[in-house]
Amino acid sequence: MSGELLAELPTAILTGRSAVNALAEGRSVMLSGASDGADTLFGALALGCGHLVAHLLGPHNVPSAAARAGQQEALCHLDDGILHSELVDEVVDAIRRARYPNYASLAAFDRDWRKSRRNVLQVLCADAVYAVAYRAPSASDSQTAACDVGGGTGYACQCYINRFQPLGPEAAASCRLYLYDDGAPEWAGCLKDARTHRRWSAWDPASQAWAPLDGPPPRPEGVYAGIGSTRLHPDFGDAAIRALMAPV
Repeated sequence: MSGELLAELPTAILTGRSAVNALAEGRSVMLSGASDGADTLFGALALGCGHLVAHLLGPHNVPSAAARAGQQEALCHLDDGILHSELVDEVVDAIRRARYPNYASLAAFDRDWRKSRRNVLQVLCADAVYAVAYRAPSASDSQTAACDVGGGTGYACQCYINRFQPLGPEAAASCRLYLYDDGAPEWAGCLKDARTHRRWSAWDPASQAWAPLDGPPPRPEGVYAGIGSTRLHPDFGDAAIRALMAPV
């Protein structure tokens, strides 16, 4: 993505999907965060598909070495005016209430999660979100929400989920959140659920739960987010992203 487009993108995202579509001029746009693992791999493969790519970074986010070397033109640096705009504050507070109610205030929440504010920009107007990550055990990270994806990826997923009924104003049928559960079986920090492990699932807004899919989700197009864990199993999470993004 050109420097001019990157400069205009954050404001377009806050304005809404139509503004991003106008900026992209009909091209697909992949939004991510340039972290090691899923972000960087999604970015490289999206570029190979001819998609525009933007990795959204706040002042405290550091891109991977591979992203700095091969995706430098996709690095979009967000200033505090964007990250602490009234809209982003409202969205972040909704994430806190839905996912981390143990935090009594937005200020307290931000002390631990300020690096994840950029995740809001990744999914705020995305048509679809593809996450390759792990599911956290119940009540992990002081969270009680049904969306149990761990870490900053879970923060982004909750932001997306909050857009759709019954939590938000958008039609539930428009929710296109897909998770590939790449949790390591030997790691105590992830949930072991045979229904979702090492396969794709879709979020069902009606039941507020993951619904396993028979195969991969629809191929990414339009404005979409490709996000996930910093460590991917080469035979599962990594392979799932490569298969999803393989040229037609």
